[in-house]
Amino acid sequence: MDAEELLTQAKRAVGQNAYVMYPPTKRPLIPEAVVWGFASACLLEFVKPFFDFKGLGEVANKHVTGLLQAWRDKASFEEHCRTEGVDAAVLAALEAVPNNVTSDQSKKGVENLTSALKQIGVNEQDAAVLADKIKNAVAPAANTAAAKKS
Repeated sequence: MDAEELLTQAKRAVGQNAYVMYPPTKRPLIPEAVVWGFASACLLEFVKPFFDFKGLGEVANKHVTGLLQAWRDKASFEEHCRTEGVDAAVLAALEAVPNNVTSDQSKKGVENLTSALKQIGVNEQDAAVLADKIKNAVAPAANTAAAKKS
């Protein structure tokens, strides 16, 4: 799976939803690191039900789970996005996602991501739309990677 392309698609899909990470007065100035982190967290939340981050190794697992926790808590999220090694850990996680994402895995991923988005303050309708966009980015990317390997 091409993790960089997947992140690019996810950043496009995230759009205005990253605004929930900031109070209204700071929303016009959202740093690129936060948009990247938000997109990364969406992708990671989507694959979490069918991918074990522990297989990435202790350091990468710590970075990935730390990013997700900071995203959910909105505590020091921007700082965590800028932590050395987080970007490499996210890319490693996305590259390691199984190549054949089943419809059952996609369904679980959508449910997991939708729930997480609602928990951080994205309204239900926007959460469902964003989760569907992430699903559409992950499933074709995984299936394209599988086709290249065969």
